[in-house]
Amino acid sequence: MFNTLRSRLLAISRPVTLTLAGALLSINVAAILYGVFARYIAGGAPIWTDELSRFLIIATVMLAAGAVWSEGGHMRVGLLEKLLPTPSRIC
Repeated sequence: MFNTLRSRLLAISRPVTLTLAGALLSINVAAILYGVFARYIAGGAPIWTDELSRFLIIATVMLAAGAVWSEGGHMRVGLLEKLLPTPSRIC
């Protein structure tokens, strides 16, 4: 019973958290673009854009990490794996 309840909750919460993380990422891009526009075109940047983007990135990573962790994966940078020779990738 616990496994079916857990799988149902994960089936509901994973798309919700990934959608919310995507929305926060979109808001973050809009805030950064607004800050760039205000700084270089309008002549003065509001001070809240840097802090907002910082907090939105943290929230996005936390939400996405929870969704990825629940399915047994993890977030990683694959650049180093691609640079390693083939026998080292087995580890």
